[in-house]
Amino acid sequence: MIKKRDEAWKKYIQFKQTVNFEQYKSIRNIVNSMVRADGAAYRKSLVQGFRSNPNKFYDYMKNLRTVKDAATTLRRSDGSTTATYQETAEELKQQYQKVFVSEPAYVSGDPHPSSTQQHDDIIQ
Repeated sequence: MIKKRDEAWKKYIQFKQTVNFEQYKSIRNIVNSMVRADGAAYRKSLVQGFRSNPNKFYDYMKNLRTVKDAATTLRRSDGSTTATYQETAEELKQQYQKVFVSEPAYVSGDPHPSSTQQHDDIIQ
């Protein structure tokens, strides 16, 4: 059904007719309701499993709390990709150094930070 929805969308995009959009909309609504129903059935089966096996519930909750996303590879400016976490960290470090600039130290009350530096040079 999802494939039919995608085909209906492509047909609408290609011809831009109201009839095609209405067809897409009806298929889309059916698919959305099927997805919701399937999700509800899945959650219901999970709850049934939790009742019979409490450890399954705790395992499920632990998996929900675990962060699984990680930046493992990045594309470098030359087009190659990083192979290790260390290379990825170095590439991110270089990118942030390009974006964030280091500004001269600001002395409280001095509107011109460079004048303080000049003053310190004169005193020495």
